[in-house]
Amino acid sequence: MANLDGKDDDMNALAKTFPPLPLEDAQSVAPAPVALDVRELIRVALNNPDYFWRTAEGIAHEVNLSPIVVGYYLDEIAESLIVSAVPDSQGRTRYTTLEHYRAHAGILRRVLDTLSDQVR
Repeated sequence: MANLDGKDDDMNALAKTFPPLPLEDAQSVAPAPVALDVRELIRVALNNPDYFWRTAEGIAHEVNLSPIVVGYYLDEIAESLIVSAVPDSQGRTRYTTLEHYRAHAGILRRVLDTLSDQVR
């Protein structure tokens, strides 16, 4: 077990070196909109022109997040996504945005995807 004798005194001395923010300054500091930034990172990755379909794992690798976190946010923005009915070669779900699909899929591909029920 670690020796913690005197650690409280050290912490108290350290806390005294940083004065508290005045109330008006503390109120002006807004928390960062982290969730919005993560959603935007995922949207940018989904619209990456190098890929037509993206997996949660591929997006996670690109944006440096865990696939679980990416999956959570993909579920949050699911209404704006197209999900492929056909998984990738490893059985993973593939996603794209409606805008990306329209911009990169030709009319023939869209018709064939619709007829073959390739997208949901």
